[in-house]
Amino acid sequence: MPDLANRVVELAREYHIPTNLISLELTESIMVEDYNWLKQLIADLSANGIEVSIDDYGTGYSSLYFLSQLPFTELKIDRSFVRDLPKSSRHQSIVRATTDMARSLGVMVVAEGVESEEAESLLRRYGVDVSQGYYYSRPLPFSQYQAYVERMDSAQPSTVIRERNRRSSSG
Repeated sequence: MPDLANRVVELAREYHIPTNLISLELTESIMVEDYNWLKQLIADLSANGIEVSIDDYGTGYSSLYFLSQLPFTELKIDRSFVRDLPKSSRHQSIVRATTDMARSLGVMVVAEGVESEEAESLLRRYGVDVSQGYYYSRPLPFSQYQAYVERMDSAQPSTVIRERNRRSSSG
């Protein structure tokens, strides 16, 4: 779709959604299909305040050169590296190196597929920003998700909530 960025911006305006609240996930494999189109797309989205996440990192054929040239804001480490993290020193090395690389690029790191406390602990130690997976919750219907979020917000210490509010109001 040659005019994807403009279409996303038009839809955001039509539905009165601030573009800074939109984050699009692009799978890593799209980087090899049409790199020049992808680079322009990410630049156009970024220029309109839309964040771009590279999903399933580590499963495709992207090169570090491609990653160094694209203005994405988030890198999602694929679950295939996270699921067995506590048992695999090779996966630990890959996740740690990926996290270090992403941080040096100023990119947020998300780990997909967290299924155990041990994996969460390792990810926290490596400096991963966000983790997601069955360890936290199975997929939920929206009404149950809302109740889950309210429960989690009320369970967090007030210093965490204040810090989150400070970050969201300063950005």
